[in-house]
Amino acid sequence: MRSSNDLEVLFTELDNNQGAYDHSKQRLKDKIQARLDVVYTDWTALQKAIVNSSNASTYMYNDMGEVCTWFRFAELSNVPEREREYLEAYLQDNHYIRVDWKNDCFEQNLGPQIIITEGGEVYCQDSGSTIISPSEYLVDGEFDHALRNKLIEQWMGKNGYFPGVFSDDGHGNIFPVNTQEGGLK
Repeated sequence: MRSSNDLEVLFTELDNNQGAYDHSKQRLKDKIQARLDVVYTDWTALQKAIVNSSNASTYMYNDMGEVCTWFRFAELSNVPEREREYLEAYLQDNHYIRVDWKNDCFEQNLGPQIIITEGGEVYCQDSGSTIISPSEYLVDGEFDHALRNKLIEQWMGKNGYFPGVFSDDGHGNIFPVNTQEGGLK
């Protein structure tokens, strides 16, 4: 990915207008965004990474505590500092992707989910409350995962709310849980 000479001219003009808070500065930023949007659309590696990130199967909590998919795109480190806000805008506006520059990765927020904590509590992020306590599926001193999954499915059916279900190992690692009958632990 390379910037063209006309972008250099626009960035120089923007740098020269740093003290200005008028419409001309915003117009320059809009021109830069429009030119870079074309560059990003033509950047083959970026477009492949966008497709791959939508199929990512690695999950994490983002900095707001929400579950998101995570996909590493090493070429992010090649994006010049001055162009980063424009790439962020392009990805957010067109693909709902957030950039984690520190880790060279894309994040796609999945919205509020149901989380099964390390201690077995089943927590709904949307309501901010526990929906199933571990004691509800403790049978003969052991957690009955099939019963837990059935209780989760019943709760979702009753509430008409069907988010993803994830297990949290207590160390910040989260894994999807199939709560359908015969599903995985």
